[in-house]
Amino acid sequence: MSIETLIHVGFAHSGTTSLQENFFARRPDIFYCTSVGDFGGIFSYIKYEEDAARADRALEHFCKKHIWAKIGPRQRLVLSDETFVEQPEIYYTPQKMPTSLIAQRLRRLFPNARILFTTRNQFDYVASCYFNLKRNYAHLSTRSIEDFNTWFAGNNTQIANLYLRNLDYSRAVIAFERIFGPAAVTVLPLESLELEGAPSYLRKVAEQLNIEITDEDLENFRPIRNRRISALEDALLAQWHDPVYRNLYDALAIAIGPTRLQDFLDAAEPARIVLSEQQNELIRHRCADGNLYLQRQFGLDLPSLGYPMPDTELRLIHSPRLSTGQLAAPSFRRAAAS
Repeated sequence: MSIETLIHVGFAHSGTTSLQENFFARRPDIFYCTSVGDFGGIFSYIKYEEDAARADRALEHFCKKHIWAKIGPRQRLVLSDETFVEQPEIYYTPQKMPTSLIAQRLRRLFPNARILFTTRNQFDYVASCYFNLKRNYAHLSTRSIEDFNTWFAGNNTQIANLYLRNLDYSRAVIAFERIFGPAAVTVLPLESLELEGAPSYLRKVAEQLNIEITDEDLENFRPIRNRRISALEDALLAQWHDPVYRNLYDALAIAIGPTRLQDFLDAAEPARIVLSEQQNELIRHRCADGNLYLQRQFGLDLPSLGYPMPDTELRLIHSPRLSTGQLAAPSFRRAAAS
């Protein structure tokens, strides 16, 4: 079935929830699929099913039942789920299939889809990942997480860990370029939202679906979703292993209501993490070359947006958009950032 299709595949902590809830879900001309409810089976079989034949049978059944039988004749199809390329940020997280396999499954289901990646500079991405895990561990698993320095060190003890595996965004981007073709892939940094404003940012998303942005879209997009936890909530969650603090939270939620309690916590200053020079350098080491690839490939001014970049552009770069790679000598690693 030939339908205008956009697959927003990540990354986490790049304003994905705001796009999903404030834009995709609010447009009547968009048939929006998320990983909950009727569409949950589609997303789960794409991401987690190891048996290829079983996955193909289930996906064909679910897509016919929940998408092709329901989508309107003039609607565009949007699938948006950052866990196509990210681990779900919960304690009991499932192991997702390799990104290249997920891209292949999506390609078989939606061969003419356009692919959208939204990104965020990796220094903020790391902090946001930790805070999100901290909240999810507390409220979903009744666990407190270790302090940031211990967590960050632990997630860099192996070549690939469950979290922070996407610090180099280019790996997942290249995987989708190879499956869908380079021309089908777009990368949109979250920082351009603040720099250029919501109209320009949403227009770039809408271009992928050949639709126009309206004043109603801009008004709908105004509320911030998944705001970073406050310093007050951060301090509370750090003591979550102690039932006294959990009972206090529950008592307050009953007394004033969970929404008012959350509003009270959110009113405090945002929680912050100050990265050490060593942590800054480790992040640069892992993602600077990949950011250089994205800058060249998509014409993005990533240095001005705060993304870690290599000291020199003398690199071995292979671009699927080009007939040959660009060859150059690798540079030495830079000194720690201040």
